[in-house]
Amino acid sequence: MESLVEKNNCFVSSPCWEITYSVNILFHKGKKYQPVSFFLAYPFDLPLRQNLISLECSSSFKEATDEHGNPWLSIPIKEGERKFSFTYKALIKPCRLSYSWDAFEESLPLAPRRFLMEEPGIESCSPEVLFLANQIKGKPLEIVQKAFSLVRNTLKYQLQKQEYGAKYAAITGKGDCTEYASLFAAILRACNIGARINVGFLEGNQLHAITEVFLGGMWIPMDITNDQKPFLGNYRDFITLMRANWMLSKGMEKIVSFYYKSDHKMPPSLNSSIEVKKVTPKMPFPKQPERECKLLFFMVQQDDLWQIHLENPTSLRVSASLILQSSNKVLKVWSFTLASQEKSFFTLACSLLKSYFFQYNTLKLLIKQGEKVFHLSCLTQDSIKEYEFLRPGIFAER
Repeated sequence: MESLVEKNNCFVSSPCWEITYSVNILFHKGKKYQPVSFFLAYPFDLPLRQNLISLECSSSFKEATDEHGNPWLSIPIKEGERKFSFTYKALIKPCRLSYSWDAFEESLPLAPRRFLMEEPGIESCSPEVLFLANQIKGKPLEIVQKAFSLVRNTLKYQLQKQEYGAKYAAITGKGDCTEYASLFAAILRACNIGARINVGFLEGNQLHAITEVFLGGMWIPMDITNDQKPFLGNYRDFITLMRANWMLSKGMEKIVSFYYKSDHKMPPSLNSSIEVKKVTPKMPFPKQPERECKLLFFMVQQDDLWQIHLENPTSLRVSASLILQSSNKVLKVWSFTLASQEKSFFTLACSLLKSYFFQYNTLKLLIKQGEKVFHLSCLTQDSIKEYEFLRPGIFAER
């Protein structure tokens, strides 16, 4: 068995999910096939969302990444091989983390352009979707909440034989998780708010689709199918397999991508099975190495405000998000972009900070930069004045 994740002396004993995925391919006798490559989606590390504890595979593989940033296992198949089997076993720990609606500024940064445009299954420019989107007015966060309620009131849940997407849902008024997530994403895009689809497993073998909304420079999950009211984050165990558009969200067959060349039209037979179970392991957890964030940080109190100062000492432009978090709830998010040698500061009212400490013993300051999360500091009510000095620019990656 080949292992992707190394282990060390830090142990995990809290509940995790163990996913065992097996696939078998049979090439028809007497037919000529020239396999090119075989790709298999697998659960991966996602900051503030899930931690991959270990991944074991039945044979050698390489890592590949698609245009959406999703990692895949790339497994070679020898030409002329009639049967092929592959199995992986992944141990993953989802993070249950919620976001306060008050955490985000009223003015939100724009998402990358591709997540504001129409695409197959997220038909944000179709008349049917625009009819719904035009019913929504307000500030960005209000639009997200109103769009959520509109989709919930418009659609009736009905399991579909295949994935149809937003336009179908807007016309028929029915659908399953794919239609709910796609229509929600399409309406938000029509309102110039970034959104995309996320596919994975929900508390077991159930393949599920949710929507991710671009808020505060980060992708925030929203499960419009299961949540009765707008909720930011995860309070269920959802395991991400693919952050994808609708074309990659067509069910289990799209979790396996098999490419081949042949001189006839009959494709090889492909069968797959999956088992997802909850376990409580006692095993090493992969150590997170220290990385250089290259941002200088300090906190200081001025009158009735606490000011958080950031400085970019590098020659590069830096875009990231500063996060104030309790154990399982994000309380405040500041998105920022700093040019070379530029400084910026963010303010928190002392009364607000005291109210946070009244509810939570410890607060964390984090920086999320792309797909990395850096831990700046832990704050407690007794020790907060210790942060009135310049901090070094080396932070432990979470």
